[in-house]
Amino acid sequence: EREQATPAQLEPLDVRLEQAAKKAEAVAQNLVADQGRGTVRDAVRRDRQATGWARTAALGACAFCKMLAVRG
Repeated sequence: EREQATPAQLEPLDVRLEQAAKKAEAVAQNLVADQGRGTVRDAVRRDRQATGWARTAALGACAFCKMLAVRG
């Protein structure tokens, strides 16, 4: 007995490949960002004088980056 196809399986192959590429890119971006976060966390743990870290925005940063910096 054959199983029914899922809605995703009914999509054209090019659409499915595009969706897979977007998901893979998002996962890769998270892995890269997590490495940076881990580096900062480890550095703060090793530095006895550090009490934490602060996010800063570069001169000319976009509104989103500035908002993140203000929130800490």
